[in-house]
Amino acid sequence: MVEDHTVQERVATDRQPSLANTGVERHRTAMARSALSAPMQALARHGFLDGDLSVFDYGCGRGDDMAVLSSAGIQVSGWDPHYAPGTKLEEADVINLGFVLNVIEEPSERIEAIQAAFSLARRLMAVAVMLVGKADTSTLRPFRDGFVTAHNTFQKYFSQHEARALVSEAAGHEAIPVGPGIFFVFRDKISEQRFLEGRRRRHRDISHLLAIAPPRTAGTKADEQALVAEHREVIDAVWKTAIELGRLPDLEELDDSVRQELIERLGSVRKTAQLAQHIYSVEALHQARQQRTDDLTVYFALNRFSRRQRYRELPVEMQRDIKAFFGSHGAAEKTGHDLLFSLSDPNIISTAAQSAERQGLGWLDGAHSLQLDAGLIERLPPPLRAYVGCAEQLYGHIGDAHVVKIHLQSNKLTLLHYEQYTESPLPRLRERIKINLRNQVIDFFDYGDDVPWQLLFMKSRYMAPDQPGYVKQTKFDAQLEALRDLDFRKFGPSVAELAQYLQASKLTIEGFKIAGLFKSPFSVWSRRVGGGVS
Repeated sequence: MVEDHTVQERVATDRQPSLANTGVERHRTAMARSALSAPMQALARHGFLDGDLSVFDYGCGRGDDMAVLSSAGIQVSGWDPHYAPGTKLEEADVINLGFVLNVIEEPSERIEAIQAAFSLARRLMAVAVMLVGKADTSTLRPFRDGFVTAHNTFQKYFSQHEARALVSEAAGHEAIPVGPGIFFVFRDKISEQRFLEGRRRRHRDISHLLAIAPPRTAGTKADEQALVAEHREVIDAVWKTAIELGRLPDLEELDDSVRQELIERLGSVRKTAQLAQHIYSVEALHQARQQRTDDLTVYFALNRFSRRQRYRELPVEMQRDIKAFFGSHGAAEKTGHDLLFSLSDPNIISTAAQSAERQGLGWLDGAHSLQLDAGLIERLPPPLRAYVGCAEQLYGHIGDAHVVKIHLQSNKLTLLHYEQYTESPLPRLRERIKINLRNQVIDFFDYGDDVPWQLLFMKSRYMAPDQPGYVKQTKFDAQLEALRDLDFRKFGPSVAELAQYLQASKLTIEGFKIAGLFKSPFSVWSRRVGGGVS
């Protein structure tokens, strides 16, 4: 069982929680680690540990997170009632409250801990807790609303919904899920909206949109041709920014050197963009505009789902986007509203899933589900992106999953985690997470060594042709399909059936090839078959 940081022993100092005389030894939950904890990893993944922001670890335990951050040049300090009781509590841009609430046996102290930690946050606070279903509690002794361990420590296991509600109510600000049991709470609302909008913005390669078009000389005045030749670098920079934004940039959105030359020599952004069309295809800008409009439509749909956000609290760059793509904030909200409420229509979801499959985005299992590599989610049509986004509002970022299963009729989403997903042609299922959007319930299913192995067959059908490893996976899947008497149309044979077939056929799987006499790795599986695995 994972046991992490300790905290929340109240002392007389202002804003420090006091020690409850329960006999529970909270400090014994602090574990030594050599890598960043899960909430710190989440902060790093979303760009909050880039060195520009200060960090305070509220309940730092043995201080391993601080050691890692300090070695990276990040301004960090921390407090812990057992390991660092003399450290001064101080404000910081980022506060971490990692695996603290779950070791506090007094519910009222959990609230105090959240409020005390959040009072120090200038920009945001990260909170992490242990979740129900993620640990074996069969050997633990029930105590209050949790358990006492053999080490005389306390562990409270939260549901995702319970933890989110507790943190939101105690902090007085929305707790945004970013992973199982991990939440961000923003004090700075502009930063919050940049974060939320950034989650909906697809991270795309725009190089194909910057391809040089055939020169357009017909009707081009000589002075325009001269301007294009003389100011090519500025024109290229403006066009690249326009493609990234999906609209013409504001002067403030350009680098200082580009802006200065543009003002002095070309006059305006619009004139510069007109000159760029002598070099580039205007269709590229139309395509970028549509993609950016889709991103924002999904963003506003999910804002409506979570009942946020006033226009005056949006970053200035988003206000420019809204004006350019929708005309007004009201129109943008209506577009998001329409998309969100369309998700209740199974026909809308099914049509979007069919469109996705035609684009090479995943495998459509009849009218049941669309299953695809998690890396393809941001390429999906807006209805499916919004569908997945609603699940993320409950669960957090799904990017750590390998395969996502979008149920087309039942308002559910399933996340599948595999062992050696990228390295193996037949990765083994390790965890399945089912998110019920209708009931707002998340269930975790572990596939350890004590359960029959489930392999992912025909992995290429979940991938896109431009993804790494697609070509060799496709070749392997073609070899697999050529095996007679084995049906791979749905979930495929059991491990036992596959192992027995390969052994009888004197075949073996070596890397991404099927050849030779029967040996590793399926020799391991055949031994397991004898032990009762099926």
